[in-house]
Amino acid sequence: TKADIEKFQEATKADIEKSQQATKADIEKSQQATKADMAKFQQATKVDIEKSQQATKAEMAKFQEATRADIEKSKQEMKGDIEKFKQEVKGDIEKFKQEVKGDIEKLRLATEAKFEATKAELLKWFLGALAAQSGLIVALVKLL
Repeated sequence: TKADIEKFQEATKADIEKSQQATKADIEKSQQATKADMAKFQQATKVDIEKSQQATKAEMAKFQEATRADIEKSKQEMKGDIEKFKQEVKGDIEKFKQEVKGDIEKLRLATEAKFEATKAELLKWFLGALAAQSGLIVALVKLL
């Protein structure tokens, strides 16, 4: 019985040692599997990040190109608008010039007409004064 107990203790001790060794082996296997899984995960993550960066760069390039195209289109539209505005302003200036020329011509003609009227009036008064003066001279000569 004492021998049986010792046998039992030794067997139990051996079983515990076997169990500990098996557990240690399982832990080591688990650690190695975890390390391998982590390495795979890191590699996969690295690849995903690189793919994501490349996709982002491609999207940025597309966006930049689209933006450049939009800017160029806006530039062309503005050039057209500016040219149209310039033509409208030139037309307005030309119309204004013609109106001013017309007004100046009207003023010139009106001034000319007034000068002619004044000239005729002065001539009439001058001739009248000349006739009066002649009459006065003739009257003076007869008196003398």
